[in-house]
Amino acid sequence: MGLFLPYFGKFPNYFRLWIKSVAINPEIQFILITDQNLTATLPSNLRVIKKEFKDIQRLIKNKFNKLDISLDSPYKLCDFKPAYGYILL
Repeated sequence: MGLFLPYFGKFPNYFRLWIKSVAINPEIQFILITDQNLTATLPSNLRVIKKEFKDIQRLIKNKFNKLDISLDSPYKLCDFKPAYGYILL
């Protein structure tokens, strides 16, 4: 089982705690898509894909090329959660 987690912008102050929670759930593969550089030691079940938001916008618009997609801010990525597997694989 895996979870796609897009996150753009500065990480919250509890991000290191989140990394610890990832580590204690080794049966789940976490795929973090972010524009941030990570310097922390990461657990083996956390994969980081460095992308800019504009790259994700372009990817989504290309996948749904026949639809008029409105994706002006990272917050709107939540509208595409059901399609992350289709979009990102």
